[in-house]
Amino acid sequence: MTSQKSLIPLPQRQELERILAAGDLRVLLLCLYHLTADDVWLSPAYAPQRDVRLIADPMAGFDDEQAAAIRGALLDHLERHGRAPKVTDPGPEKFAQLLSFFLGEAVPAEYVPMVRVEFGFVDETPKLRGGPAAGPRVLIVGAGACGLAMAKRLESMGVSWQLVEKNSGVGGTWFENRYPGCGVDTPNHFYCFSDHPNVKWRRYFSQAPELLAYLEDFAQAKNLAGKIAFNTTLVGAHWQDDRQGWQVTLRDGGGERQEHFAVVVTATGHFNHPVQPDFPGADAFSGLQVHTAQWPQELDLTGKRVAVIGTGASAMQLVPTIAPTVQQLTIFQRTAQWARPVAEYQETLAEEGEWLFEHLPLYDRWYRFAQLWRYGDGLLRFLQRDPAWEQPQRSLNRVNERHRQEMESFIESSLAGREDLLAKCMPDYPAFAKRILIDNGWFKTLRRDNVALVTEPLKGFTAQGIETTDGAEYDCDVIIYATGFNVTSLASRIDFVGRGGRSLAEDWAEDNPRALLGMAVPAFPNLFIMYGPNTNMGHGGSGMWLAETQSAYIAERLGEMMTRDLAVLECKDEEREVYCAEVDRLHSELIWSHPATGTYYRNRNGQVRSPMPFRLVDYWTMTRQRGLEDYHAEPGHRTGQKD
Repeated sequence: MTSQKSLIPLPQRQELERILAAGDLRVLLLCLYHLTADDVWLSPAYAPQRDVRLIADPMAGFDDEQAAAIRGALLDHLERHGRAPKVTDPGPEKFAQLLSFFLGEAVPAEYVPMVRVEFGFVDETPKLRGGPAAGPRVLIVGAGACGLAMAKRLESMGVSWQLVEKNSGVGGTWFENRYPGCGVDTPNHFYCFSDHPNVKWRRYFSQAPELLAYLEDFAQAKNLAGKIAFNTTLVGAHWQDDRQGWQVTLRDGGGERQEHFAVVVTATGHFNHPVQPDFPGADAFSGLQVHTAQWPQELDLTGKRVAVIGTGASAMQLVPTIAPTVQQLTIFQRTAQWARPVAEYQETLAEEGEWLFEHLPLYDRWYRFAQLWRYGDGLLRFLQRDPAWEQPQRSLNRVNERHRQEMESFIESSLAGREDLLAKCMPDYPAFAKRILIDNGWFKTLRRDNVALVTEPLKGFTAQGIETTDGAEYDCDVIIYATGFNVTSLASRIDFVGRGGRSLAEDWAEDNPRALLGMAVPAFPNLFIMYGPNTNMGHGGSGMWLAETQSAYIAERLGEMMTRDLAVLECKDEEREVYCAEVDRLHSELIWSHPATGTYYRNRNGQVRSPMPFRLVDYWTMTRQRGLEDYHAEPGHRTGQKD
C-alpha cells in the first residue's frame, strides 16, 4: 500500500496546499512523524487537544500558527523527500506512545495489540502447511460483511470455500434495506474493513447505496465475487459422525440439492428477519403494506397518505426523508426514543480529503483509529449501575444522568412551544436503555403541519386505514412497518441438526440463544456462527470490526485443524456455560437490564441476548487468547482425511 502511494506524482504546490488545508491536523501530524521519524513532532508544543466529541474538530486544538507549521513542514517534506515513510511499524512500545499522544489521553496497554492489527502492522493469517487439498471444505452462509470477511480470510489461507447467498448480490443488510434515508449510524471510516479503506466516502455517515457499493467493491477487490452462489439458500444441515462433517441441503432456482462440507460458517447476522406484527384486520386493508426491510424499488410516496408503525432506528431515518413529499404522515409510537444530535450526521466530506486517504501513507489508518476510539469503548463504563445512585428509575449513575439531561434539553429546545409533542416524545426510562438513535431531523419533522404523532395503542386495521383503542380512525394509502427484526432466533432459523439429533432451535428454545464467544455451540461440531448471540454492540462499535474479529478467530481454529490433522472441533459444554454465566453476570449490572423499559436487546424472559457486555478490546482479546482448550478435538477417521 505504501509503495503504491509513493509512486503517484504529487499535485502542484498550490493544489497540495489546498488538500492539506482540508486534512485533520492530528492525523497530518502523525503522518508527518511517520515520514520524518523526527520526535520534535511528538513534543508538548505539538500535542493535539483531547476531544471527546463523536466527530472531532479537525483543527485538533491548534492555533493558526501551529497549524501553518504542521502543514508547511509536511508540504516541504513531501516535495523534497516524497512519501516513503521512515517509520512504517514503530514497534509496540513506540506505537503505544503515539496512540496516547494522538488522542491527548492515556490509551491502556491492552489496546495496543488490537490496534496494531487494525493498522496492518501484524499479519494474523495462520501459517499453514499442506496446501488447500489438505484443508477442510468450508461452507459460508450469507454474503454480508461477515460472510465476505470470512471468505477473504479463507481465500488468503488457501482453504477451499463456497459462499451461498439468498439474494442476487452481496451486501446483506445493505442489499435488503433500501428505504429512503437508510444509512449507518457509525462513522463510515470505522464502518469499513481495516485493510480496505474507501477513499471516496462522501459523508461521515453514509447511506445504504454507498455502503452497498463499498461491499461490492470489496468482493471484487478480494477476488470473491466470482465464487459466490447467489439466489441460493441453506435449507438445513445435518451432522454426520461417520463422515465428520455436515450434509447440507441447498435450494436455488433449479431446486434442492445436497452437498457435504467439513465446516459450516453462518453469517446471516442479526438483521435479516423482519418483524411484521399481525394486527387484526390487516387482510382487510385496501392499500399497500410495506416493511422497511422489504422496500419496493418502484414505490413512490409522493402525495400519498402514509402511516408508519414504529419509532426506532428505521423510522428515525425514514420519516424525515419522506415527510416533505407525502400528503399526510401519521406515526404510531409505542415508546418514545432517546436521540442525540450529531452535527455532522448529514454533512458531506470535502473532496480534497480523497487525496489524503488514497495517497498519504497512514492517513487512512490514523483517521480510522480516531473514530474507533470515539465509537468504541468509551461509553460502556457509564452504562453500569451505581448501587448508591439515588435516582435509579431515571438514570444509572452521575454520567448517565448528565447524558439524559443533555438529550432532554435537546428535545425540549427542538419542540419548544409544542407541549403536546413534548409530552409524547420525552422518554421515561434511562438514556441508552434502548438503542440510542442519531437525530435525523426527527423532532423538526414532527412539527410539520402534515405530520401527526399518535401514541394511543393500535386496535387493528380497517379497509381504509388504522384504528386505535380510543376509537379514532386514520385513513391512509400506505402502511409502513418500521418494526425491526427478530434478533433472538438468528442461525436457529436454519434447520441445523447436530449430534444426537439435537436441533439448534431446541438448544436455543424460549428465545434464549447461547454460544461461546457468540460463535460456538456444544453438540454442533465444526459450526461457527458469526454475529451470533451477545455480539451486537449496544455501546458502540462497528459491524465491520466484528466481522474481522470473528473471522480471524474462526480462521485460527481452522488453521489449527489443518496443522494438527484434526477433523472435528466441538465446543465443550462447560466452557459455554461458564462464558454465558459471565455474560449474564455482567449484563445484570448494565443498563439493558433496567426494568423500566422493554427492548429488542432482551428476550421474552428478560434475558439480554443481543448486545455484548464487554469492551471491544476485551472481546477481541478473548478471541485471540482462547483456543483449542475450549473444544473437544478429534482426528480424522482415516489418516489425512479432511473432506
